[in-house]
Amino acid sequence: MKNKKGERRYWSFVGMFNFLKDVIAWTVFILLLIIAVLLVYCVVASYRYSKKGRGYEPLFSLYTIVSPSMEPNIRVYDVIIDLPIRDFRTVKVNDVITFKSESSISKGMTVTHRVTDIKKVGGRYYFTTKGDNNKSVDSSLVSQDNVLGKVKYRIPQLGRIQYFLASRGGWLLVIFIPAVVILITDIVKLIRMLKINKKVSLLDSDSEEEKSIKKEKEEFKKEEIKVKLNKVDIDDEPIELPKLKQ
Repeated sequence: MKNKKGERRYWSFVGMFNFLKDVIAWTVFILLLIIAVLLVYCVVASYRYSKKGRGYEPLFSLYTIVSPSMEPNIRVYDVIIDLPIRDFRTVKVNDVITFKSESSISKGMTVTHRVTDIKKVGGRYYFTTKGDNNKSVDSSLVSQDNVLGKVKYRIPQLGRIQYFLASRGGWLLVIFIPAVVILITDIVKLIRMLKINKKVSLLDSDSEEEKSIKKEKEEFKKEEIKVKLNKVDIDDEPIELPKLKQ
């Protein structure tokens, strides 16, 4: 009884381990797939926007933070999701926007900072911005033409995965090693299937041999019975006695 209980516990543990392994593997796969789809969409949408201009803005944009200027609210390696601004009247002080910088320090760079003041000149909006971790406001105003979007969501530390996947070691770990594991698993399954098929074929051959032996025994018994019956007939056959002369 102890051995059977131990076996049950062992197989239940193995089953639970396999279940958790599958759940983790599928979860990671789905997350990576979602990230890949989002990145592909952003690349394609940005390319289309750069070619055709306004009116073809993407539904959303993803940016990985690489500067600590917005800490502690937005940290390095956080990924932000920006939505395009259709009406600049909706932008308020304390909103966080992403824009192309015209500052002498960061000219041409994509920056995400908080709006501290808003001015309207000649029907156009200009924003004073500042990083939460910076001591002073940015040196140049941000024109509405340079605004890329307003921050709507923040995904903590997702950028680490992005940078990891971009590295050679990341591709090796995420692509090559899982592929090798899947290949080895399939080979093991194939070997097990071949062993099972071999056992089944041996059992089938043994059963056929047993059937043939059984059939031979039955035929032998029939022949033996026939011989016995013939012997009885011979023994019971009436013997004609010679006639006596008168």
